[in-house]
Amino acid sequence: MSTVSAVVQPEPVSAKEAPRLRLEFLDGLRGLAALYVVFHHVSLFSPSSPNPSALLHVFIKLYTHVFAFGHQAVVVFIVLSGYVLMLPVARTQDGHMPKGVWDYFKRRARRILPPYYAALILSFVLIALVPWLQHPPFPSDWDTAFPLFSKMGILTHLLMLHNLTSHGYNIDPPMWSVALEWQIYFLFPFVFLPLWRRLGILAPMGLSIAFSYGLLQSRLPIYSWTAPWLVVCFVFGMSAALINFRQEPFYQNLCQRMPWYAFAAVCLLGALFVRLQARTHLFGSSYEPSDALHNTHNLLTGMAAASFITGMVRSLQQNRRNLFLRILDSRPLVGLGSFSYSLYLVHYPLVAALFFALSSHPGSRALGWLSLLIFGVPMIVGVAYLFHLVFERPFMPTHLRKGQAKSLEQSLTESRS
Repeated sequence: MSTVSAVVQPEPVSAKEAPRLRLEFLDGLRGLAALYVVFHHVSLFSPSSPNPSALLHVFIKLYTHVFAFGHQAVVVFIVLSGYVLMLPVARTQDGHMPKGVWDYFKRRARRILPPYYAALILSFVLIALVPWLQHPPFPSDWDTAFPLFSKMGILTHLLMLHNLTSHGYNIDPPMWSVALEWQIYFLFPFVFLPLWRRLGILAPMGLSIAFSYGLLQSRLPIYSWTAPWLVVCFVFGMSAALINFRQEPFYQNLCQRMPWYAFAAVCLLGALFVRLQARTHLFGSSYEPSDALHNTHNLLTGMAAASFITGMVRSLQQNRRNLFLRILDSRPLVGLGSFSYSLYLVHYPLVAALFFALSSHPGSRALGWLSLLIFGVPMIVGVAYLFHLVFERPFMPTHLRKGQAKSLEQSLTESRS
């Protein structure tokens, strides 16, 4: 493709006429983040004692360092959510949801809830059938899932409020972020969009930052998995969509003049630096003053993700396909992204069950963990895909199941012609 200097965008349309737009690299990014989370949770089961062979010991240490940033992958998910939900609004003339708030909630509920509750039932069945999950043979990261069958834990998971309670990690620990994202879905149409339409994007951003830091500094019983800073990261995703697709000079100037890839790199390096300065554990039982550092490095990660996405879309708008786009647009990553939600929901209990099955006695834990990594992860991805076919795909919008949405390249071609 030839390179053009000007940013070309599809013309804004009315809310009712806005055609769906497909950005496949977002699916690739989502799939990559989901797979990283799986590898992160595998790293949490890596044995520290007894020591394996020297070579395997070095490999395990290196692996755990590379995949130590699972929480940052969740930040990417939330930024992507903010971007994707804001995208159809940003492309309209009046800045309203294309089919109204009620249709928005129906689509969100249909997309999120059936796989979530199916995965919750699957976790209960797996726990009931696998004795090791009820009575682990040795301490491991699976201990964070206890208590498994408490009445309050089950109730709060059913209501999707467990992230606000002490039961946030019970049953299937990664589900804490699904509850948080579900709660953000209510803030989006009733708080963030009205503020943006009246006062501009800085208003919801300022409010979310004040909310995040204010909540952390309050004396309320805030649990680490409540993660209020992710609300800010959602607004970062909203902002990125506005910068890419709104026609106002303010957003257009930002889109064209900012070095987005360089800014993303600076934010990412800043996040790594701040992470190294934080001396307390990210998932401690209570918040201390140093947790401001944890909050900051997650916000910097969110800024990096939003800036990277903005730069990628601008590259598409300028008809420039770089290495990042070619990788994230690849069929394997886009395909993985299509069932990344299912993979995220079901992988953790399967990781624990397979690890205990492969590590029946202390001497086999290192080799059991290695077998989990080499053979177990592909098996888990396969199970997640089957879960997707049964419990997620039937509830996906038609345009996602049949690929009916237009790609950005198609829309730009039509605009030029």
